[in-house]
Amino acid sequence: MRAARKPGRFSVRLPADYVHNPTGLGYASTIHAAQGVPADTMHGLLSGQESRQQLYTMLTRGRTANPPLPTSRRRRRSAHCHSTRAVAPSIPTEILQQILARDDTTA
Repeated sequence: MRAARKPGRFSVRLPADYVHNPTGLGYASTIHAAQGVPADTMHGLLSGQESRQQLYTMLTRGRTANPPLPTSRRRRRSAHCHSTRAVAPSIPTEILQQILARDDTTA
């Protein structure tokens, strides 16, 4: 089986057994947009800026798997210029601690 992009410039050959099985499309979404929308698997990117409520929503979307993926490098905008610079990466446990400490419920 061959799949081609509309203009025909790029193509890829797919194995027959892969094409024979039903496949589904994957989409990128924000946590808020994904609320209430189940999927077979969810691969979530964690920056450390999420709240614990957002983490819960993210980790309950997938029916079979929900691997959170901590981003390896954060970017910080300098107060004196409009460029961003890389900040030392946080380790996954630090990212998780930051998220669990952030509660965005209102009283």
